[in-house]
Amino acid sequence: MKDSAAPLRPGQVVRSTAGRDRGACYLIVRALDQRFVAVADGLSRTVRNPKRKNLRHLVWVADAPEPIRSRLEAGGAVGDEEIRQALWAVQSCVPAEGGSPLDGQG
Repeated sequence: MKDSAAPLRPGQVVRSTAGRDRGACYLIVRALDQRFVAVADGLSRTVRNPKRKNLRHLVWVADAPEPIRSRLEAGGAVGDEEIRQALWAVQSCVPAEGGSPLDGQG
């Protein structure tokens, strides 16, 4: 697991620890300021309508696959399908019984 002092940044897969979406996995698509980031899951929270999330309410799960991570770190754009694939690639975001990694049950 990442050092808890290391800041979260675009291109990382995170899990929500607070709010109605607690337990859901997201991909950080951009930093908004020192305290907030924009996260998307490619389904209910798309690239066009990301969720604003406090960094204190997120925990690092994994880095996204290299092409997506490097594009986001450079300020580039990714599509919703790429975000869904990145979340499914992270084993800890896939529920044991085949549900969606986005429903907070994983």
